[in-house]
Amino acid sequence: MSEQSTPPAGWYPDPGGSESWRWWDGDTWTESLRPYQPPTPVAPAPDEVGAARRLLKLGIPLFTLAITLSAILRAFDTSSAAATWHTLVHTFRIAAQGGSTTAFPTLPRSPTIITTLSNFVVLPAQVVGIVLLLRFQHRSSTTAKNLAIPARLSPTMGVVGWFLPVANFVMPLMAWHGLVSPGHLLRRRMDLFWALYVASIVAQLVAYPAAASSGVLASIVICAGLATALGAISLAPGVIEGVVEEHRAASGHREPGAL
Repeated sequence: MSEQSTPPAGWYPDPGGSESWRWWDGDTWTESLRPYQPPTPVAPAPDEVGAARRLLKLGIPLFTLAITLSAILRAFDTSSAAATWHTLVHTFRIAAQGGSTTAFPTLPRSPTIITTLSNFVVLPAQVVGIVLLLRFQHRSSTTAKNLAIPARLSPTMGVVGWFLPVANFVMPLMAWHGLVSPGHLLRRRMDLFWALYVASIVAQLVAYPAAASSGVLASIVICAGLATALGAISLAPGVIEGVVEEHRAASGHREPGAL
């Protein structure tokens, strides 16, 4: 079969002769089977396209604003980060020794201007961005389900996975993998995006003990976290547009026939 004649990823009659359809990932046949059904056109839901547009035009800029401003504020407030770390260490020691919770020290407060910007600029931008992200993910996952693209998580569980401790380091990526066919090149971009995102989260956590050691070290860690976060954001438009385009391509009517 020449490269020009290779069909796109999708469900096709099983070349093995069974009365089922087998998933073709664009390169090879997979093990995924489903009962034969006459092919019917399934268009991506209009709200998926609209959700993608809102995420690209509003959500991503808001994420960029929130992440950048948050990093700047933390870089100018390393003393509070250091104090927070020392307080947490002291609290852990009291708890380990069986001390009363009334003996726990209170966490230090950041300067008023930093708290104000965090509460009224960074936090709202993050919340709106997350809502737009989850809205697109859920609707895109629903479209993928309608297109019979194999997925490990349901549209709802994919959203819930963002809020489950520990599991939220894995489940969101699983949910996004389920938006495209197995073996799709977009999954590699998703993996890179997720690796950069997790690295930025780790950098945010490491910034606290780093601040207790040195303000300069903390600033370096914060800058590294900002760089990885912005790197992840730079990949997001390609992923979002690629998912919508994949669904658009997979939604067309396909006549049954062997490859």
